[in-house]
Amino acid sequence: SALFNTGRIVGPAVAGIMLTIVGPGPLFAVDAASYLAVLTGLLMIRVRPITNPSTDSPLLRLREGLRYVRRDPTIFRTIVMVGMIGIFGMNFNVWVPVLASDYFSAGSSAYGTLFSAMGVGSLLGALSLAFIGRGPNRARMLVAVTLMGAAEISLALIAGSTDALLLGALVLAVVGFTNTNAMSTANTTVQSTAEDHIRGRVMAVYMTVFAGSVPIGALFAGWMTGHFGAPVSVATGGTMVVAAALVQVWFARQSQHATRAATSVTAKADS
Repeated sequence: SALFNTGRIVGPAVAGIMLTIVGPGPLFAVDAASYLAVLTGLLMIRVRPITNPSTDSPLLRLREGLRYVRRDPTIFRTIVMVGMIGIFGMNFNVWVPVLASDYFSAGSSAYGTLFSAMGVGSLLGALSLAFIGRGPNRARMLVAVTLMGAAEISLALIAGSTDALLLGALVLAVVGFTNTNAMSTANTTVQSTAEDHIRGRVMAVYMTVFAGSVPIGALFAGWMTGHFGAPVSVATGGTMVVAAALVQVWFARQSQHATRAATSVTAKADS
């Protein structure tokens, strides 16, 4: 999970550097050629065939997966939060090029610098999970989401200064760090919470929301950027990410209060 989320940010960082060096044409050629490595890796995979003993239709199994997600509050809230982050907080491919060219006034070289900084932060975030993580921690995930939104708001505030490129890169490194922490923890939370017999269907729902929300978010961010400017778009996205984290905290506290109240009622009835 950490490698996956890091790759989504390190890839554009490398592309930004190569864009400055070789231009867009050779860059597309290198990108196309890189798929040979992916295809080779897939062909080298050897797994035993797994027979599904279920006689239920695929549509019925899908419905069961959706029902399971709705019934489990931890999984449901995590997937909803991932969708909110995907729509409002992960529109880097829309924001960074515009910030580089129109606000930091440095063109493609700034594009590479900003994405490289975010890639470094993302890599450090992945390593921190690998070395200090002891399983999914919901509190750590919510802190990471909150800091990610706050960093995006900070990026919007400094975007108007042409002398703030390095500061913008530092803020994007924080965004990369917190984004990898949050998304990797969300992924592992859903996987470890779901029961074995239905985990595949639950992860199908998770990945549909995760992968499907980002293009929707890009459409929204592009519209906001075109009408109000990149800083407003970034600030709006960051605000929505912080709001998503706060809503999660509120629901968690409400659930705890309800559990304590039910426990108290049971204890009184027993006495």
